[in-house]
Amino acid sequence: MVLLPPMFFSTMVKTTCQLRAALSLSIFLFLSATASFAQDKGKVPKPSPPPVQTGLFSDLDRALLYSDKVIELNLRDQNLTSVPLEIVKLENLETLDLSHNHISSLPHFVKEMKSLRMLYLNDNDFTEVSKSITDCLGLQVLNVSRNPLIRISADISNMPNLEKLSLSSTDSRVEFPKEIWEMTNLTRLRLLDLNIDEVPSSIGKMVRLEELNLLNNRLKTIPMELAELPMLTYLSLANNQLNTFPKELGNATQLYYLAVYGNAFTSVPNEIEHLKKLEFFACWDTGLNKEEQEQVERLLPSETKINFTGEGIH
Repeated sequence: MVLLPPMFFSTMVKTTCQLRAALSLSIFLFLSATASFAQDKGKVPKPSPPPVQTGLFSDLDRALLYSDKVIELNLRDQNLTSVPLEIVKLENLETLDLSHNHISSLPHFVKEMKSLRMLYLNDNDFTEVSKSITDCLGLQVLNVSRNPLIRISADISNMPNLEKLSLSSTDSRVEFPKEIWEMTNLTRLRLLDLNIDEVPSSIGKMVRLEELNLLNNRLKTIPMELAELPMLTYLSLANNQLNTFPKELGNATQLYYLAVYGNAFTSVPNEIEHLKKLEFFACWDTGLNKEEQEQVERLLPSETKINFTGEGIH
């Protein structure tokens, strides 16, 4: 019979105690985790913090918590009927998007927002571009398109920093102010559905203009000065009353996009062969027959995408 030394039994007892202690701790931790999970089950997780690092917010309440960090506030499509007074607290706000709401007027306090550079009011219920808008002298971008505009204040021409302007009306009674043609700082001008029947020769002073969209107006002719604008690369004269294709457009040699669809002209002059940089020519729903269309294809660069059907346009 082998006799084991007393130290062996002492070691076994010690090891057994350690194993029991470790097992007890494991059971305790498991039960604690289970209890914690049971308490949290069914709770809605807290929303992630706002994108403070970008300065972009789409919730006004959250924006007010970080008012000094808000650069852009997107309140589009929120069924607003008025502009929230609280936005005046956003002292560093540069871009305000209020589009696709039911707002009909802009409160005067907006002009006190000295950092504001871009204002989007499109798709609302404005009936006029009033002084409360034109007094926002720091604006560089203003969009008041697709509103039931009837009156556009001539004071809009006194906005010295404005570079991009978009206006259009869903009301046929709209009156167009000719002072807009004096806004020589503009680089982009979109004037749709405004009953414009004439473009004055003074447009030649708008030498910074790169994009001009005159869709859905009443133009029958254009001045040579329009075609000679040195920076003009995008021009839409679509859905007007051009019974003759303006040969002046042969001088618009910087154009890469030209839209003349929805006019009744029956031929295109040879002058369009000078449009060497033209990339896209939209020319459906006109009086051009097949022979004239083939002539257009011969005159324009082979790389130009010519659309005579309107298909593929969204």
